Amino acid sequence: MKPGATLIFLVSVYTLMACAPVTSGTGGSSKNIDVLPSEYQESELIQSLNNIYAVANKDVQISTTKSLYYIDDDIYFTIKVPHDGYLIVIAVEPDRNVHLLFPNAYETNNRVSAGRLVHMPEDFGSFRLRAAPPAGQSIVYAFVTTKNINIYEQIAQMNSGKKEGFPLIPNTQKSIEVLGELIPSAGNTNTDLSAGKIAVEIKER
Repeated sequence: MKPGATLIFLVSVYTLMACAPVTSGTGGSSKNIDVLPSEYQESELIQSLNNIYAVANKDVQISTTKSLYYIDDDIYFTIKVPHDGYLIVIAVEPDRNVHLLFPNAYETNNRVSAGRLVHMPEDFGSFRLRAAPPAGQSIVYAFVTTKNINIYEQIAQMNSGKKEGFPLIPNTQKSIEVLGELIPSAGNTNTDLSAGKIAVEIKER
């Protein structure tokens, strides 16, 4: 992937930049969404994300400092954790690439406690989130699951063992199977999985 070439993602930490259009639940063009725009529905991986979101409790709250970002803006967001578990944050770009934002190469411990406000990236300190071209609408999913599926390591293995800062999740059956591990097993209620999803526009200056 060419550094700086996508909206969500990314230039790794040794180049002092990472970029991700994150979202706000209030004001402007940002909005909570239950149905993805039609252009997002072409990827089986994105459809799988939406299916997982559909079976989860919708009680993960995501917010940012503003509703509209311009290219090169730093982005900060907060996730309120509804119950003990493991936090997973996945971003869908305008070009339909999908990246794992958290856990990542800079923080692999994604264990969180009920009621915690996760401030990203401030809580971790070793990376930045910055809006980058191309402009457009991006979508961020936040999941809190009681299952520890070691998602960062599994995605790295799918990328030939390469541990990128915020790895691309390939649109493959293996990726769909890994994400499918988030779905509560038979006999459990969906309290094992909580989710939030939000969108924001990134514009050229």
